[in-house]
Amino acid sequence: MQQLSLDEWPMGLEEDALQVALEPDEITRRTNLRFERGRDSLDEFDGAVVALDEGQSFAFQRHVHSPTRGTTVLLRQGSRDELRALINLVSLTKKDITWMAPHIETELASVLRDGQRGGRRIALALVTLGAAGAVRKLISGRAKRTRADRKNKLQA
Repeated sequence: MQQLSLDEWPMGLEEDALQVALEPDEITRRTNLRFERGRDSLDEFDGAVVALDEGQSFAFQRHVHSPTRGTTVLLRQGSRDELRALINLVSLTKKDITWMAPHIETELASVLRDGQRGGRRIALALVTLGAAGAVRKLISGRAKRTRADRKNKLQA
């Protein structure tokens, strides 16, 4: 992973995916990323772009005059590796995620199903954001195995 300058913002990286309840200074404390001042069609913003080794990337964007707290995370649709890297880099918890685009629910569930690090945090975020059914389906197989394992141990 490496940080890119705003001038190197990758083409196609423009879809709001998550809103996190973290201001740029908190993200900097957690990640050592440096936010730069930029301007888009809405307003001036503070932004940071992260490039992954595989040519993928994600970005943080906080509009200067936004009336709400938090920072937007921009991802490409279908970007499971980017999402996994984001969660691990920032150490996101359920209380950090205040909004997610509908297509991200599937990606979060996929990361959870793959058993990637941070899966418990993702499950908590999904439950908090109303995707409890998806989480139950994903973890029900594991819960059934756990019950069967306990039963076998008791019988042994």
